[in-house]
Amino acid sequence: MFNQSIFFCKTPSGFRRFFLRSSLLCLILIMSNSSVNAYDTFWHSSAAAEAGHKYGFSADAIKVFQLSSFCMDYFGPFVSEIIGTVETTVSYLEFRDLPLTASTRAASKLMHFDNLAGVLDQNWKFDYIWSRLLDNTKKTILYFYNNPKLKEDERKMLILMTIGSSMHMLEDFYSHSDWIHFNFEKIGFSLQKNTDSSFRAPTWFEVRKKFGVPSSLANSKNWKFKLGSGIFPPVDSAPLSTLGVPLSHTTMNHDNSQLFYNGESQIRFHGFGLYPATDSISAIKHQLYSFHTSVGAAVEWIGLLENDPGVKSAIIFAKGWDMKKVDRHLADDLEDGISSITMISCILRKWDGSYPPPEHAKDCGTFKLLKHIHIPKISNKFWEAYPKDSLLEKLSLGFGDSNGHYTFDSLWVGQHPMKRD
Repeated sequence: MFNQSIFFCKTPSGFRRFFLRSSLLCLILIMSNSSVNAYDTFWHSSAAAEAGHKYGFSADAIKVFQLSSFCMDYFGPFVSEIIGTVETTVSYLEFRDLPLTASTRAASKLMHFDNLAGVLDQNWKFDYIWSRLLDNTKKTILYFYNNPKLKEDERKMLILMTIGSSMHMLEDFYSHSDWIHFNFEKIGFSLQKNTDSSFRAPTWFEVRKKFGVPSSLANSKNWKFKLGSGIFPPVDSAPLSTLGVPLSHTTMNHDNSQLFYNGESQIRFHGFGLYPATDSISAIKHQLYSFHTSVGAAVEWIGLLENDPGVKSAIIFAKGWDMKKVDRHLADDLEDGISSITMISCILRKWDGSYPPPEHAKDCGTFKLLKHIHIPKISNKFWEAYPKDSLLEKLSLGFGDSNGHYTFDSLWVGQHPMKRD
């Protein structure tokens, strides 16, 4: 059912206004050359669903995971690179309050494990971000859970959005870095399996448990490999990783099943690890290895959060959220949001790459999209929560500044209680 408060579709003029809005949005998206920096939406949504099912989250709670995961890119590349270019003429998209999202947009840049400005160049810096993110996620969940000013449904919504947003970032780590390019069997790890028997690499925290906290001292390297992440925005003359791959997001990401990015195949840069990519068939296996690793990490992440008794109570409180029992407008906002992310991703060819396999391409069928088309609005309660409740600012606290640049404190690494893991 169309949400008439958004589309004004009661009259012929309302239909014309809806057609204009949707047509202009599609035109902007089609003409955009935006390099949205994340697993394509199909993969983020699938990882969120698998982790959610594993821990018994309700169908609606999983939808919140999926929507909040997409919002990480919406407030980053989508708003900054697409809408930002036509900011003065997008009142028809209800972006009149766009300047109010400036701090959210800056925080979003930090939430992808991208090598911003080339400074994410040491293993201990990755660990610094991981440690901060875990602490921040726990604290943010507890903040919303214990906030007496929030209604029950608001608390549940924000707890679930916090988890979904943080999972997006950890999933991006296994897409944007060369983590899966290393052969972990050669450095003492057995091949790992998820509960569905899919093979994966060990997670960051599993390697950390074996090797300890990565040293920040130049003469004391206790990890047996040096990790690299792609510089974003992509650069043409990037330095090389230890494996000889240009440290650019374009050449290093595993965002889609074709390893196709910026108009050409990047398969030649992924011939490493237990599943090296050498052609289109092996590229699929290579990318699936990355995806399965991110799924294992997402499942692990919820377990790490639940190690805190207070956080576990908050998750139990939110995990069974049933939208049939809440305000109809909030339920509509969730469905509108889910429909919008599919529409936007399909138009941008970011559902699963430019040439998705048939089983994924069917999700982007024209009839299917037009049957339930929605225009995303910041006034949607889920989109609105990001600038209103400073969710990303809370999650990125301590590892970035207000301009979207990473900041690090090498002394904090050694002092943090995670060192005792």
